[in-house]
Amino acid sequence: MPTIDVDQEIRELRGHFPNVSRSDFYELDNGNIGVVLEISTSGQYSLGTFEVLLEFPPGYSDVPPNAWVNSPDVDEDCGHIYHTVNGQAKICFTANKKWDTQYTSYDAAAMVKSWIFAYCQWEYTGDWGWNEAGFIDYLINT
Repeated sequence: MPTIDVDQEIRELRGHFPNVSRSDFYELDNGNIGVVLEISTSGQYSLGTFEVLLEFPPGYSDVPPNAWVNSPDVDEDCGHIYHTVNGQAKICFTANKKWDTQYTSYDAAAMVKSWIFAYCQWEYTGDWGWNEAGFIDYLINT
Protein backbone atom coordinates (compact mmCIF):
# COMPACT_ATOMS: atom_id res chain seq x y z
CA MET A 1 0.00 0.00 0.00
CA PRO A 2 1.43 3.43 -0.89
CA THR A 3 2.32 5.62 1.99
CA ILE A 4 0.45 8.88 2.01
CA ASP A 5 -0.30 11.07 4.97
CA VAL A 6 -4.10 10.79 4.96
CA ASP A 7 -4.42 13.45 7.67
CA GLN A 8 -2.42 15.88 5.50
CA GLU A 9 -4.56 15.07 2.46
CA ILE A 10 -7.71 15.66 4.52
CA ARG A 11 -6.41 19.09 5.57
CA GLU A 12 -5.62 19.94 1.95
CA LEU A 13 -8.90 18.67 0.50
CA ARG A 14 -11.00 20.44 3.11
CA GLY A 15 -10.16 23.67 1.34
CA HIS A 16 -12.60 22.52 -1.36
CA PHE A 17 -14.52 19.74 0.39
CA PRO A 18 -15.09 20.79 4.02
CA ASN A 19 -16.75 17.50 5.00
CA VAL A 20 -14.08 15.11 3.76
CA SER A 21 -12.94 12.75 6.52
CA ARG A 22 -10.66 9.79 7.14
CA SER A 23 -13.55 7.40 6.49
CA ASP A 24 -13.75 8.71 2.89
CA PHE A 25 -10.28 7.28 2.12
CA TYR A 26 -9.91 3.62 1.19
CA GLU A 27 -7.56 1.16 -0.46
CA LEU A 28 -8.33 0.47 -4.12
CA ASP A 29 -8.08 -2.96 -5.75
CA ASN A 30 -4.69 -1.94 -7.18
CA GLY A 31 -3.35 -1.14 -3.70
CA ASN A 32 -3.43 2.64 -4.12
CA ILE A 33 -5.33 4.93 -1.78
CA GLY A 34 -8.34 6.79 -3.13
CA VAL A 35 -11.02 9.21 -2.06
CA VAL A 36 -14.32 9.87 -3.82
CA LEU A 37 -15.30 13.53 -4.14
CA GLU A 38 -18.69 14.85 -5.17
CA ILE A 39 -18.69 18.00 -7.28
CA SER A 40 -22.05 19.65 -7.85
CA THR A 41 -22.56 21.85 -10.87
CA SER A 42 -25.18 24.53 -11.15
CA GLY A 43 -26.06 27.44 -13.36
CA GLN A 44 -26.38 27.72 -17.09
CA TYR A 45 -24.27 24.65 -17.96
CA SER A 46 -25.19 22.36 -15.07
CA LEU A 47 -24.92 18.62 -15.55
CA GLY A 48 -25.74 17.75 -11.95
CA THR A 49 -23.32 16.12 -9.55
CA PHE A 50 -20.08 14.49 -10.64
CA GLU A 51 -18.50 11.73 -8.62
CA VAL A 52 -14.71 11.79 -9.01
CA LEU A 53 -12.21 9.30 -7.62
CA LEU A 54 -8.92 10.96 -6.69
CA GLU A 55 -6.32 8.18 -6.67
CA PHE A 56 -2.93 8.59 -5.01
CA PRO A 57 -0.48 6.44 -7.02
CA PRO A 58 2.94 5.25 -5.87
CA GLY A 59 5.30 8.21 -5.86
CA TYR A 60 2.64 10.80 -5.02
CA SER A 61 3.45 13.76 -4.48
CA ASP A 62 6.30 13.51 -6.95
CA VAL A 63 3.67 12.39 -9.47
CA PRO A 64 0.12 13.74 -9.72
CA PRO A 65 -2.90 11.93 -8.38
CA ASN A 66 -5.13 10.31 -10.96
CA ALA A 67 -8.65 11.65 -11.34
CA TRP A 68 -11.37 9.32 -12.58
CA VAL A 69 -14.94 10.47 -13.26
CA ASN A 70 -17.12 7.67 -11.89
CA SER A 71 -20.36 9.37 -12.88
CA PRO A 72 -21.91 10.67 -14.98
CA ASP A 73 -20.45 9.11 -18.12
CA VAL A 74 -18.00 11.45 -19.85
CA ASP A 75 -18.21 11.92 -23.62
CA GLU A 76 -14.87 10.68 -24.95
CA ASP A 77 -15.08 13.17 -27.83
CA CYS A 78 -14.24 16.04 -25.46
CA GLY A 79 -10.53 15.39 -26.02
CA HIS A 80 -9.50 16.19 -22.45
CA ILE A 81 -9.36 12.67 -21.12
CA TYR A 82 -6.53 10.17 -21.21
CA HIS A 83 -8.71 7.09 -21.61
CA THR A 84 -11.63 5.21 -20.10
CA VAL A 85 -11.57 1.97 -18.14
CA ASN A 86 -14.79 0.17 -17.30
CA GLY A 87 -16.78 3.31 -18.11
CA GLN A 88 -14.66 5.58 -15.92
CA ALA A 89 -12.82 8.44 -17.63
CA LYS A 90 -9.31 9.31 -16.47
CA ILE A 91 -9.32 13.05 -16.98
CA CYS A 92 -6.46 15.28 -18.08
CA PHE A 93 -6.67 17.99 -15.44
CA THR A 94 -3.06 19.20 -15.52
CA ALA A 95 -2.79 19.98 -19.24
CA ASN A 96 0.62 19.12 -20.66
CA LYS A 97 2.52 20.93 -17.93
CA LYS A 98 4.61 18.82 -15.67
CA TRP A 99 3.26 18.13 -12.20
CA ASP A 100 5.29 19.97 -9.61
CA THR A 101 5.99 18.60 -6.14
CA GLN A 102 4.79 21.89 -4.66
CA TYR A 103 1.25 20.98 -5.78
CA THR A 104 -0.98 19.33 -3.21
CA SER A 105 -4.31 17.56 -3.31
CA TYR A 106 -5.81 21.02 -2.69
CA ASP A 107 -4.38 22.13 -6.06
CA ALA A 108 -5.41 18.90 -7.75
CA ALA A 109 -8.97 19.30 -6.44
CA ALA A 110 -9.10 22.89 -7.76
CA MET A 111 -7.92 21.70 -11.17
CA VAL A 112 -10.41 18.81 -11.20
CA LYS A 113 -13.28 21.14 -10.27
CA SER A 114 -12.26 23.51 -13.05
CA TRP A 115 -12.09 20.59 -15.47
CA ILE A 116 -15.65 19.60 -14.50
CA PHE A 117 -17.00 23.09 -15.18
CA ALA A 118 -15.11 23.30 -18.50
CA TYR A 119 -16.56 19.92 -19.44
CA CYS A 120 -20.10 21.11 -18.64
CA GLN A 121 -19.57 24.17 -20.82
CA TRP A 122 -18.19 21.99 -23.61
CA GLU A 123 -21.23 19.69 -23.47
CA TYR A 124 -23.56 22.67 -24.00
CA THR A 125 -21.51 24.85 -26.36
CA GLY A 126 -18.86 22.68 -27.98
CA ASP A 127 -16.22 25.13 -26.69
CA TRP A 128 -13.76 23.84 -24.08
CA GLY A 129 -13.02 27.39 -22.89
CA TRP A 130 -10.49 26.51 -20.19
CA ASN A 131 -6.82 27.41 -20.29
CA GLU A 132 -5.32 24.58 -18.25
CA ALA A 133 -1.78 25.92 -18.37
CA GLY A 134 -2.91 29.41 -17.35
CA PHE A 135 -4.90 27.99 -14.45
CA ILE A 136 -1.91 26.02 -13.19
CA ASP A 137 0.29 29.12 -13.44
CA TYR A 138 -2.36 31.03 -11.45
CA LEU A 139 -2.29 28.38 -8.69
CA ILE A 140 1.50 28.53 -8.49
CA ASN A 141 1.63 32.27 -8.21
CA THR A 142 -1.11 32.75 -5.59
